[in-house]
Amino acid sequence: MPLRPKMIGFRFSTRLDVLGPADVVEMICPQCARRYMLAPWQLLGRFEPTIHLDIVGERFHCKNCGWRGQRKKGARWAIYTAHPPLSEVPGS
Repeated sequence: MPLRPKMIGFRFSTRLDVLGPADVVEMICPQCARRYMLAPWQLLGRFEPTIHLDIVGERFHCKNCGWRGQRKKGARWAIYTAHPPLSEVPGS
């Protein structure tokens, strides 16, 4: 399924509980540029639903290079939504 960027609101106010089941959070390590695609259920198993995604980025730990997030210098993140191809959408 293709992924499309999702805009929810201001970056500093985006919380984990606004993510839907079709959303994906992409975390990018600032040191080695490795990309991690995380489903909301993976983050909810580790963090409270009301936590801001900026704080999740600050607590990020890269398994590839060992980089650990720091306050005010966390991993970059983006939110994407999975959409089915148009051929699979009913009525198209």
